[in-house]
Amino acid sequence: MTELLLDSQLDEEQREYVQTIRKDDILDFSKIEAGLLDLEVGDGFDLRECIEDCLDLVAQKASEKQLDLA
Repeated sequence: MTELLLDSQLDEEQREYVQTIRKDDILDFSKIEAGLLDLEVGDGFDLRECIEDCLDLVAQKASEKQLDLA
C-alpha cells in the first residue's frame, strides 16, 4: 500500500512519512522472516467489532447496489 501512496501526489512532508512507514514495514518483514519479531500482548482484539466496523464502511454502497450484507 505504501508503494501506491508513493506513486500518488504527496507534498514533501507526506512523502517522508510514507517512506518512513515503508522502511519500518521492510524491517518488520525482515524480523518476521528471521523469527525475531516479538508480539506484545495488549488488551486483545475484538474480531466482532472489527467486522462490524468494516461492514459499516461498505453498508451504504451495498445498499445502493441492493446487496445484503450478512
